Amino acid sequence: MNRFESFLAQQFEDYMTYRRQLGYDTENLRWALKTVDRYLISQNADACDLTAAFFLSLQADLRTQNKTINRVLSYTRGFFEYLLRKEYCQHNPLKGDPLAARRTIYSVYLFSTTNRCAAWRRLPQAA
Repeated sequence: MNRFESFLAQQFEDYMTYRRQLGYDTENLRWALKTVDRYLISQNADACDLTAAFFLSLQADLRTQNKTINRVLSYTRGFFEYLLRKEYCQHNPLKGDPLAARRTIYSVYLFSTTNRCAAWRRLPQAA
């Protein structure tokens, strides 16, 4: 079994143990966390570097399918939620959607069922 090597190695192992004790299979989790671990090492990152922008660059650098990237980010988001509960960190850099500020959300309102005329209204962004 390969060990984690980044500055978060002990926290990764603790999280794996925690999930295993809850009865979850940790094979996919280990793969996702190893992906993040290798990226932390390749970028020579420390705790100060763990920002939303850092994980956006991780997302951009992964050369794989979108669903795989989403899985890595989902597992990593859960890991940071664990660190928050353990009071190891003060915020989750993957909390929310960093691209949400660039998105426009539209909602459809039908004025009548006979006319089938629709109007689009811009909705405020969720915080």
